[in-house]
Parts: sequence; C-alpha cells; structure tokens
Amino acid sequence: MRYITELIKLMTNDEMLFMHRKTVELLERTGFCIQHDGFLDALEAHGAEIDRPKQVAKLPAELTERAARAMSNSPCLLKDDARIVDDAIAARIREFLGKPLAFAFGGSALEVLSEDGRTSRPAHYQDLERVVRFGNGHTRIKYVGGPPVLFSYDANDQEVPPQFREMAGMAYMAKHCTKLGVHCPTNAVELGFAVELCELLTGSSQEKLDSPPFLVPFLGPRCSDSPLRITRNAAETFYHLARRGLPIILAPMPLAGGSSPVTPASAILIANAEILGLIVALWAVGTTSKHNHATLTGIVDMKTTIASFSSPNAVLQDVGLAQLQKYVYGLDCMCPTDYIDAKYPGYQSGSERALKIAIIAASGNQYPSVGQLKSGLVCSPEQACLDIEAFDWMHHFMRGIDVSEEAVCLDLVAEQGIGGNFLGTDHTYRHFRDALFLPRLSDRDAHHIRDMVEAAHEEVERILAQTPPYTRDPAVCAEIDRLYKAASEKLRI
Repeated sequence: MRYITELIKLMTNDEMLFMHRKTVELLERTGFCIQHDGFLDALEAHGAEIDRPKQVAKLPAELTERAARAMSNSPCLLKDDARIVDDAIAARIREFLGKPLAFAFGGSALEVLSEDGRTSRPAHYQDLERVVRFGNGHTRIKYVGGPPVLFSYDANDQEVPPQFREMAGMAYMAKHCTKLGVHCPTNAVELGFAVELCELLTGSSQEKLDSPPFLVPFLGPRCSDSPLRITRNAAETFYHLARRGLPIILAPMPLAGGSSPVTPASAILIANAEILGLIVALWAVGTTSKHNHATLTGIVDMKTTIASFSSPNAVLQDVGLAQLQKYVYGLDCMCPTDYIDAKYPGYQSGSERALKIAIIAASGNQYPSVGQLKSGLVCSPEQACLDIEAFDWMHHFMRGIDVSEEAVCLDLVAEQGIGGNFLGTDHTYRHFRDALFLPRLSDRDAHHIRDMVEAAHEEVERILAQTPPYTRDPAVCAEIDRLYKAASEKLRI
C-alpha cells in the first residue's frame, strides 16, 4: 500500500528555525512566568534571571538551546539534517496508517445534551453512567477518560462541590470503566489520588503510565495561561509529575486577537514559548518525563468576543505549532480535533469536525479523540459515532492509490472490454471491502431517508442496550471510596 506521506507543510524548514530563534529571543527578553519555587530555584541555578515577586524567569539563549537539544529524543532540525527528519516523520505516518484506527472517547466535559438534542445542561451522575457504558460497549473505542463528564450532581442529586468533581469522576471511572484512559489532575492532591488508583488497579503506577493501557492516571493536558504564564496549580502538577518521572502534556491555548496578536505566526510564537519555557524548566529539575504536548489554540470572534476553535485560523495555528514542535525539537505535539464551536450534532458539527480531521491528518498529525462539542464543554456519544465515521473516511483517503498489477488489473479490463461490467467479477468480490470506503451512518440509499444524527442515535441506543453496567469487585470499590475520602479531606484543608 502506498500511503500518502507527502504532507501539507505550513512552514519551510528555514521558517520554522526562524520561529525557533524568535521564541528563544522572547524567552530571553521577556521571559515567562512559572508559579513554583522549585522550578524557579532550578532555573536560577542554571543561570536564568529570576524575578521572585513576579515569579518570572528570563532564560539565556544558550540555556534554552542546550535544554531543547537535551530534551529532544528524535531526529529534529536542532540536531540533524532535514532529510532525516522528513524520512522519520514519513515512517511514523506509514506505521500509523497501517493499523486500524482506535479511538479515545471523552474529555473533561461539564455538560451533556438535553433531551431535545440541541441544548445542553449540567451533567448528573446518571449521565456519566450512560457515557461510560457507551464507551465500554463501543468496539472501536480503546480509551475512555477525561473523565468524559465531570458530573455536577451525585446519585442523590446533591451538588458535587467544584473542587471535588475531578476526583469524583476518577473514582467513578475506576469502579465502572473497562477502558480507563486520560484524566486531568489539576493539583498535587488529585495527582496523588490518581497514582494511588493506578497502583490499586494495576499494582504498578510507573509501568502502566509508561506504556498503554494508560489506566487512571495517564495525565491529560494542563493548559497554560496565555500569554507566557503557567499558573500555580498547573506548575505544581508539572513539578510533581517531573519528580515522579511521569508523562507531561502542556496544552497552550492562546486566542488570536485576545491573548495573542491576531496573526497565526504570533499565536504560534506565544504557544511555542510556553512549551519551550516548560521544557527548559523540566530539564533544569532533571526530569526523565516523556513529553507529548498538545495544541488547543483559538481566535476571538470579533462579532461576539467569544472564543472560536473551528476557524481556519485556529487550525493553521494548531497545525503550525505541531509541525514546529515535531520538526524543530523532535517532540510529538497532538492536534486534537475535539474542540469545535458547534453546540449539538448536526451540519455544523459535521463540517467543523470533518474539516479539522482532514487538514490535521493531511499535515501528518492524527489524534483520534471523539465526542466533544461546544469547545469541549459537552460530551456526546452521538457525536462520537459521527466523528468515528469522519476519521475512517480520512484514514481511508490517506492510504493513497495502490498502483500495482493486481490493482490496475489490465487483463480484467481487456477481458470485459468496451461497455463491460465489473460488478459480478471475482476481482470485485475479493477487493471491494478493502478498496471501497463503506460507511455505517451516511445514507446512500435513494429509497430510504435517514439523517446521520438519527443513525448515530440509533447506534448509541443499540450499544447501550447490549452493554450492561460494569462494577469492579466490592472490596476494590470500598478501597476506592476510602482513597477518595482521604484525598477529599486533604482538599478541605
């Protein structure tokens, strides 16, 4: 199979190196704020200029360059020639396209769709039960996490205080999810709780964090506070991750026209400076943590002043930053397609998600995460089904055109001759399932009208009907409750 590896490349190598130099200059002239004394102490020990009252570190160019090279563990422009980098990226894309797609479902959503299917409401305990059961039962979903819903009301319809919602979601998932995935602790207490859950469920936190399945405490992205600031809770979480050698994901979220200048290059500059500044800080404390950052940039819509994540500008920023990270530093930078502006499944959600999937995949960066709406605030199983079909469409396209004797089949064409028909041939029977894209939800039947959203809802209901609730052993659940109670007490202090 000849996979498409000639990718959309938004910047030349020279332009990406120019962006790197400007990033280094920005970190030296302006610096960045990282609100944690441990990081600041380590940076100061390596020659950074520290403003303690403002918690700002100005990084000498030589320090930034040295740390960036040391933390890069793949071919990159900082260390190798461009041909090696291009070949390495093409090889990874071929490896990715050579496997069936598996999906992550979730994200730290706060809401679910209301019964009308168009508006949303705060999530209840029963909503989390529904989406977890859907994730457990969908055969294409490999990880369920975020958790997919941070429920605001518990099983007794009592409001869950905001500071406990992340841990309450983790506790529920640990008890009832068969495909544990991404979670996003926001402070040291939540991180400790996540690691304790992993140790309880697997017997070894480090082993399971280093390789899939990630289980409970695979740590999802923490967002920086653009421009150029990593706030106290995020910095504390990163520091404890670094001390444990656990994976680290920073997801800058500059909004062009708001928290960054309006041009894509400047939004990329700020996001890259936030990641590179953290890389230097992590190097300074001597971590062995793996890096796999993410990009969640957007724009400020000038009509409404609302953040938009489906604008072509936002996609340019996301893809540009991901390529900059991959080519210059040799680091993976995920381009999630989750963040779209649509509030419910429909034409807008389909077009926004499909366009983001297509462009991001054609740039060599696929991150198969599904099910989010309303800028990540809403989790929808129906949207997850629609997203999976869109990913499958693009995955099929990226396989390219097989030019071989068997694929061209000249003898068969000659045999059938002018005006011939190939529907009943053995060749068609042998190859149609692999050669053709066969959708599940799209309606191609001229005699039957079915909307894709209706088809997705039917698929969700069928999966739920076939998937009973799952609960771990009562002794394990009791221990999860004990850990949750102990961690909650720490947060009350």
